[in-house]
Amino acid sequence: MQRLYFYDTGGKLIAEYDNPASGNGPSRTTQFFAGQRVGQWTDRVGSKRADSGSSSQYYPYGEEITSTNNDTFKFAQTYRDSDSGLDYAQARYYASGIGRFLTADPSRANWDSTAPQSLNGYAYANDDPANGTDPTGLYTNIPPCMTYACLMPGPPGAVAGSYYAVNAANNMYYGGGGGAATNRNANVRGEARAEQALTDKCAQFLAGQGGPENGTTMIGKLENVTISDVNLGASQYTLTESADGGYSYTSTAVKVGNAPGDGTIQLNSNAQLSNLSQVLVGTLSNGTNVYDNMLTSFENAFGLKSGSLDTSTYWAIYLLHELGHVVGGLPSDKNSVPQSLANTQGVVDNCFASLKK
Repeated sequence: MQRLYFYDTGGKLIAEYDNPASGNGPSRTTQFFAGQRVGQWTDRVGSKRADSGSSSQYYPYGEEITSTNNDTFKFAQTYRDSDSGLDYAQARYYASGIGRFLTADPSRANWDSTAPQSLNGYAYANDDPANGTDPTGLYTNIPPCMTYACLMPGPPGAVAGSYYAVNAANNMYYGGGGGAATNRNANVRGEARAEQALTDKCAQFLAGQGGPENGTTMIGKLENVTISDVNLGASQYTLTESADGGYSYTSTAVKVGNAPGDGTIQLNSNAQLSNLSQVLVGTLSNGTNVYDNMLTSFENAFGLKSGSLDTSTYWAIYLLHELGHVVGGLPSDKNSVPQSLANTQGVVDNCFASLKK
């Protein structure tokens, strides 16, 4: 049987024709959104984990643990042939059973004298299949498009993370994740917004000298770190009244998050922070309550555009601040307000630069 394949300009298979001379329509079509195949639940390297009829699991180099039909996309965005069991990576074939390509890399584009493993033309993704892919057989790709900024550039909130939106829709439609990795912190305050902000630049800042890091791996750390709600106490203010009836106030202590040093993150659950736009500062002598809009105060303190900060982003900034302590990239700021302010400013500058004036 003759089979004809059609690819888009990005190298993605979009249609197959069996016996094209017959004039019949395509035997299979594939739709993509934000680089992900619609109708399949895929993991972070693009391996199919579930579709309408099956679920799949793999060993690190792509050999399937489960037993499902071939002639479909399986490991790391490659098409697995049923006759040979090989994965078609466009420029060459990959054998998941031995974790090697059958021919050497014809492009040599991945050669790097400082990384000896890259000189092995038969190796798959520099022997790091958990973090790299090679869907074209020509170079190792560290998938960058697991973050909001890469998938959908533009103002925050334009589209809620295309990669996750596609997989979430597929999961709801097909009923289950089929073994796909889950985000244990999906319901944590600010977590989704923090993932949107985790570009490679942001991740490298958080990692500091412990890098190199990229957004994808840092998102994985954020999704797996233990985050708990702990009452860390109320924010403290000094309220001063003047003789003419006016007043002023300053914040003397704001405890939003904490990294206690055991690899976990704590977020302040104090009731005072339930409404960040109306936090009680104190009461004047005439009985009038004075309130602080912590969002506006934060914008003024860290040079953000007026009205740019919402509650989710506020928590995301402090969540990434504490994640920086967990991964070891940010200096300790316990008992040091100046260092804490510097760390927060660094998160703003490297992870939320689009919000700055």
